[in-house]
Amino acid sequence: MSLQGKVYAVTGGASGIGLATAKLISERGGTVCIADVNRNALNEAESYFASKTPSVQFMVTQVDVSNKQQVSDWIANIKNTYHQLDGAANIAGVIGKDHGTKGVADLDDDEWDTIIGVNLTGLMYCLRAELRNIADGGSIVNMASIHATTGVANHGAYAASKHGVLGLTRVAAKENGHREVRVNAVAPGPIYTGMMQSHWDRIGRPSDAPFDDPIAFRRQGTPEEVAKVVVFLLGPESSGTPVDSSRPFVIPSSDKSLITSILSLGTFFGAIVAGDLADLWARRMTILLGCFIFSTGVVREIASSGQLARMTIGCLVAGLGVGFESAVIILYMSEIAPRKIRRAIVSAYQLSM
Repeated sequence: MSLQGKVYAVTGGASGIGLATAKLISERGGTVCIADVNRNALNEAESYFASKTPSVQFMVTQVDVSNKQQVSDWIANIKNTYHQLDGAANIAGVIGKDHGTKGVADLDDDEWDTIIGVNLTGLMYCLRAELRNIADGGSIVNMASIHATTGVANHGAYAASKHGVLGLTRVAAKENGHREVRVNAVAPGPIYTGMMQSHWDRIGRPSDAPFDDPIAFRRQGTPEEVAKVVVFLLGPESSGTPVDSSRPFVIPSSDKSLITSILSLGTFFGAIVAGDLADLWARRMTILLGCFIFSTGVVREIASSGQLARMTIGCLVAGLGVGFESAVIILYMSEIAPRKIRRAIVSAYQLSM
């Protein structure tokens, strides 16, 4: 996947996932503009990218994302320098000094303000400036977390900030879809970074501590693994990937009524036709035919991918199958069942309709 001729902004780009993302963008030919609050880490990143010149175009800027003026100036400088902005990865974030050690009842105000200020408010400053300058058809990726999708004890401020990131991402995606600007979020589990190791050193976590994070793999991910996902979402291969693409299709109430009516109509006609077919064929064969028709209808519904027209056809076919089976079974039972049982079955069928 080539990113040649494209310009990307990356926050938190001097270390961890941000640096891995910036490197991958540059390897694929994109111009990368890195922002980070850590001056020493920026100097190291600048040395790395300078060693790749002239094949790599880059810019490094010291930015505190919780400072809206610094963010605005940074994005404006990118636009003035390169005259375009094709994408952005908002990766800058903090976990706080009490990460995983204090419950909500013991949260410090300063801890809350710092985490929300960087992870949520700072990301909003970046997202706002990027949306004002990004080209139509561009892509923005925000860094959420597994904590944005669940609740883990002693991570209150961090979880709140990442839940906010998902909400902001969903809203921005809907607001900018008409421009074909994609806004997505990545929500990784535990990733081994220098920031995480520093936190473990601070709280005295032993190297052989049991791994009990809420993920399937019994290991931590790497920044490079996350970067591949981020760059995929930034690039042209994800042009048809909307936010919340994993959510199930939800049928509007008006369409539900239509589909229910179609299913009932199919059942009605199926019951009418079944009586005549039962006289021509063996009744058991007619029941089997009804089962086949019903299964075909269900398969068409599943394969409809949420398209109302295809789903309606599937419901009609499934309804025909239900009508076949119901009518023939009742005719069959009416001949072999004793009178009392027959009456009970017919009454139950009538009540169910």
